[in-house]
Amino acid sequence: MLRAGSRSAVATRAGRGCGVGATGGGRLRVARHVRSTGRGTRDRAGGTISGGRRRGMAQPTDQWAAFDYAVVDVEGNGQRSPDLVEISIVAVTGGSIGRPRSWFVRPPRPITAMVRRLHKISDDQVVDAPTVADIEAELREALRDKVFVAHNAGVDLGVLGREMLGFRPARVVDTLKLARRLLPGRESYQLGALVEAFGLARGLSTDLVPHRATYDSLVCARLLSHLATPPCREPLALAELLDATVGKAATSLSADEAAATLF
Repeated sequence: MLRAGSRSAVATRAGRGCGVGATGGGRLRVARHVRSTGRGTRDRAGGTISGGRRRGMAQPTDQWAAFDYAVVDVEGNGQRSPDLVEISIVAVTGGSIGRPRSWFVRPPRPITAMVRRLHKISDDQVVDAPTVADIEAELREALRDKVFVAHNAGVDLGVLGREMLGFRPARVVDTLKLARRLLPGRESYQLGALVEAFGLARGLSTDLVPHRATYDSLVCARLLSHLATPPCREPLALAELLDATVGKAATSLSADEAAATLF
């Protein structure tokens, strides 16, 4: 997990050149943050009301940065259905990426061999971790009144909906579906492929690695900013980001979506 007090740079905007998918030169704007583990660091007080809207201000037709977001990544134990073993939440306020909060979680069932290989998380690492019930109030507070963001969000929402009964965010941005819509014709829309294409891991500490919740939530937050802030046009409105399929029946998974379900 993370060491409290260490620092790394987080991009608030990764767009370079013209077009959301541009990869040319230019400066990467960054915001400094302090990384923390577990209960140590709280996200910024957003002053929000339902669905990520700031009090008395924005409508969905307003630019995306007028809203508060919680960018989430969860890792499961590989069981069917998976139990939560790690979660990270990154607050995005005013378009700036804030402090990630990360938790190990002790699941009721063992971590499978596949997850031990992929995520490098073992039963020994979580044996003394809190249960979901122990941290549920903290998780709900970090997610409350925020626009929920994740890459292939249905997977994360499925895990959290099972672990925290009744959890159902009012507004959801799925960066996987958003990237498909804004960047048609790419070979892959997996998070790792987009991170590599747009340099979204630039400046992150070397102790943060893919397939772990803190890394994945941070680069997902960068991807959100990259997609929502094209360099040669006005920033997108929240309405242009939202996932209109949330709550509808699932269809067959694409290869990218199936890969994202590998807990």
